[in-house]
Amino acid sequence: MGKLIKPVQANQTLGSSLPHKNVQVEPSILSKDTQITGINKMSSTEKKASVFSNIPAEEDLKETSEAQFTEEIKELAESLNSVIEIYEYVRNNINFEAYYGSRKGAVGTLDQMAGNDIDQASLLISLLRYKGIPARYVRGTIEIPVEKVMGWTGGETPQNAVRILASLGIPTVSVVSGGKISNVRTEHVWVEAYVPYQYYRGAGPMKGQKIWVPLDPSFKQHEKIEGLDLSSIIDIDTEASIEGFKDGIIVSDTMLSVSRVNVQSVSEKIENVDAKIEEFINQKGLEKIKSEELIGGKRIIPQDLDMLPLSLPYKVDAVYEKTSVVPKELRENIVFSIGSNYTGSNDFKYEAYTPEVYGKRITLSWVPASSEDEKIINE
Repeated sequence: MGKLIKPVQANQTLGSSLPHKNVQVEPSILSKDTQITGINKMSSTEKKASVFSNIPAEEDLKETSEAQFTEEIKELAESLNSVIEIYEYVRNNINFEAYYGSRKGAVGTLDQMAGNDIDQASLLISLLRYKGIPARYVRGTIEIPVEKVMGWTGGETPQNAVRILASLGIPTVSVVSGGKISNVRTEHVWVEAYVPYQYYRGAGPMKGQKIWVPLDPSFKQHEKIEGLDLSSIIDIDTEASIEGFKDGIIVSDTMLSVSRVNVQSVSEKIENVDAKIEEFINQKGLEKIKSEELIGGKRIIPQDLDMLPLSLPYKVDAVYEKTSVVPKELRENIVFSIGSNYTGSNDFKYEAYTPEVYGKRITLSWVPASSEDEKIINE
């Protein structure tokens, strides 16, 4: 079904400052159908970074909608003893997913053990702030060698690596050299934490001047896992199954949606496959095997640090803003509305920031205005 619906999906030395000069650029969005054959240049329109004090503010320690102090967050933070351990936990355990904006927050990211750059930043910030360490979001444009982007996103070709970012709404362009994609420039969010840096270089507890250290838990490399040959294990003809799924369905011109799917037939086939896989797992004693080792996928290549890095593992082209909360334009909302298609009226509208309602039950209810209305509702 994945092939049918989406056939193409699309270390640095230590220093005292970030390895960039502030070249102000406004990223352009690379659409799914863009031909990546020339040098895509970002607009030179100037964009000033927001003014943000080097002295931590009260807001840098506050609990927010996206960086909550739930019991799960508190328990995890208490189990980690240093900034290095906190950073390494998020960096080495939370899978990267490419989507634009704040969708899950710290709570959802920890629950699903996956998130994009903003949501992983929220998890890191919530853990740091709970431990009394000021932390904030930094938004800017970064440039990464395309090989690193492939290892980051899981894209098997440079073109697919770019499309994975760009097709999901992340402002992204490719830089072409010698007729090939050499680098990728994309909008990104990372974290700054205010820490006594010398402590993390082995100078002893709480020694050294405190500075803002840049940390990016979402940027990580992955290794591919082939998985088991399930088609032979469960004795199923993959191509025939795909053809069976295609019977009667209508695929959109953009190849991004399908309609008239026989849900019952699909469900029956999936249940049949599930039963055969479960039988195989029980027979071979593989109950504790991870899903990616069974069906294939990617695995984070862990990083073991002796000290915090002073720079980010890529080039920073521009810093747009530094904020204590996720900027409004990066917030993903869910909207419930009731209206009339005939009159165009909107009688009811409820909008919520998705991290605020993650994992919660939402109920829409109303009280009838009259006994006649109550009778109609009950009927």
